Amino acid sequence: MQHILALAPVALTLIIAFQTRQMLLAFASGIISAALLVNNFDVLETGKFIALRFLEKSEILNFFSSTTFWKSEKLFIFIFLICIGSIIELIQMSGASKAYSAFIHKHLKSRRQAEYATLGFSFFLFF
Repeated sequence: MQHILALAPVALTLIIAFQTRQMLLAFASGIISAALLVNNFDVLETGKFIALRFLEKSEILNFFSSTTFWKSEKLFIFIFLICIGSIIELIQMSGASKAYSAFIHKHLKSRRQAEYATLGFSFFLFF
């Protein structure tokens, strides 16, 4: 029975993702439900478990030590991903993505032009 119960967090994550289309909510519910299973549904232990695993795996505690800061690769990846997510959110909130879409619909008439515009925009985002 325990093996079947181990599939519950995955199933819950997939159901929430398909129903709500909110990936952060789905992943968070999967993490919390898996942690609840590991800690025999003890809420306080689950909270402590999640917090400790997050601090351990993300290496955020290395942020406060200058000697370990420069050696922690995961921390740099974490900071980079936070920056990229912030930039994407700023682009979306500023309306730049809608303006680019309107520009593309107005100026591009053929499939070949659309392909070149996509290629050019991808090249621009690469740099």
